[in-house]
Amino acid sequence: RVHGGICGIHMKAQVDPSFSHSAASHIVLVNNGTTYDITLIKENPFAAEFAVTRFFKMQVLQDLSDGGCILWTRWGVMDEVGDMNKEFFDTQEEAIAAYDRLLQTKLDEHWEAKSPLNISQQHAQLTAPDLVLPLEDSADRPSENEDLQFITELSAETLDGIGTNATSIAHDVTHLFDVLRQNLSFVATTSSRHLEIYQQLAQTWKDTAERSVESMDIFIWKCQQLEEQLQKTESLHADIKTLRKNVDKLDKITSRSSLFR
Repeated sequence: RVHGGICGIHMKAQVDPSFSHSAASHIVLVNNGTTYDITLIKENPFAAEFAVTRFFKMQVLQDLSDGGCILWTRWGVMDEVGDMNKEFFDTQEEAIAAYDRLLQTKLDEHWEAKSPLNISQQHAQLTAPDLVLPLEDSADRPSENEDLQFITELSAETLDGIGTNATSIAHDVTHLFDVLRQNLSFVATTSSRHLEIYQQLAQTWKDTAERSVESMDIFIWKCQQLEEQLQKTESLHADIKTLRKNVDKLDKITSRSSLFR
């Protein structure tokens, strides 16, 4: 059964740096050789475009002041602080039972156990004191070859994780630039089409305005002709009145001449 830590390696587990209580007053619980500290990871199967790795960290923390225990959990997207929760217990047995139940639930949900060393460096960096081996019996102290092998394996594992993360980041950045390039191309094409439409509309408005001006000029010319015709009509009307007066006078003269005969 998986509980945490690295099999065969006696390593002092560190309290999660995101733990809000005083880290100096709490330690990671070690019971019967089992360190109750583990980090689980899981790939998001629904992330089609970007690979998203989620983590779930669990620790049983013992309060040095009263002996009580806290089941500390923190979860979220890798390289982020994420969400966190604390559950308090009066005894180690209760805390361990809750830890085991939650761990089994996560394993049933296909979370994978991961060494605490593989969590984001921002939130779980190991300092030199973290590598101190708290051995009570010098006979249990690993040999220099074992130390060298452990350091080599740890370095290879860390470099492999860095390489995987760098490849993933490079892939994400490349994909992001591809999407950005496509969007910019679409915007440029759309803008060019809009510009063509605007130019067509402007030309249509210009042609319409020119035709309107021509129509207005014709209308004004027609009005001027009508005014001239009206002026000529008024002059003709005056001439007709004068002629009528002359006809009346001639008629009177003719009538008088008839009387004298």
